[in-house]
Amino acid sequence: MKRLLALALAVVLAGCSSSKPAGQRTADTATQKLAAQAALAPCPAAGKPATGSKLLPDLTLQCLGGPGQVRLRNLTGMPTVLNFWATWCDNCRAEMAAVQRFATAAAGKVRVLGVNSQDLSEKAPLSFLADAKVHFASVYDKQGSAGRDLGLPGLPVTVLVRADGRVTTIHPQPVDYAALRTLVRQQLHVTVG
Repeated sequence: MKRLLALALAVVLAGCSSSKPAGQRTADTATQKLAAQAALAPCPAAGKPATGSKLLPDLTLQCLGGPGQVRLRNLTGMPTVLNFWATWCDNCRAEMAAVQRFATAAAGKVRVLGVNSQDLSEKAPLSFLADAKVHFASVYDKQGSAGRDLGLPGLPVTVLVRADGRVTTIHPQPVDYAALRTLVRQQLHVTVG
């Protein structure tokens, strides 16, 4: 009887432990398949926390379709373009090819990170990105917390962040490639070809 109780206790305790690191989640098979098809770039590694005024919200968001998280306040070390978007936003979907083109041209000079906001699940944005051949990294903000904390008026919005983590520009309109290059040159002082 003691052996049986010990075995039962071991089974219960094994079910309570997890080998996943904190903050990791297990995606269902359909989401994993869509993530593989989307082939998004990995989310950026954390830099030092930004200090001062005009900072990104101190939120941690899950990488869209993949492991890992991004703490927005730690997007430092390289100028960053945040593109806030959703699949239900026609203007967002229309500008994605231009943002992808910019992300490719700016590689190594400017980080591009999408912030998928207020989609009900990761499946719709992953499916859209796969179909549109958009591969820059994105995070998933189901509640729209980052946009709300920044006071964004709607979607799409492009937010420019200096290498020190301070927000320089909130551009609440759709962008094309030329507009994005101009904004980055004027506000982040980086020329992208």
